[in-house]
Amino acid sequence: MLAAGAISPDGERAYALGPSAGDTFAAIGVAPPPPARRAYAIRCLDWSERRPHLAGALGAAVADAMLNRRWVTRVKGSRALVVTDAGRAGLRAGLGVEV
Repeated sequence: MLAAGAISPDGERAYALGPSAGDTFAAIGVAPPPPARRAYAIRCLDWSERRPHLAGALGAAVADAMLNRRWVTRVKGSRALVVTDAGRAGLRAGLGVEV
């Protein structure tokens, strides 16, 4: 999302919507939620891979869209997600990302 210009750093722990946010999020079926009380777009360090991921309301919207499209599935009894074949194809087509 950073490379695509959908988000851009906004301080040490936050992201802002970038210049290509509308097109990029539309390509993966995400309608960015309006800003609300919940933290909007936060840089959060993943506990397992030790890499930052998108958290907050925008991260939840991305996760919900990917779960609803069955691009990812939950691992029972875990917080982990598995990328499906449909997800690999969708991420390749929408973001140019190979998983």
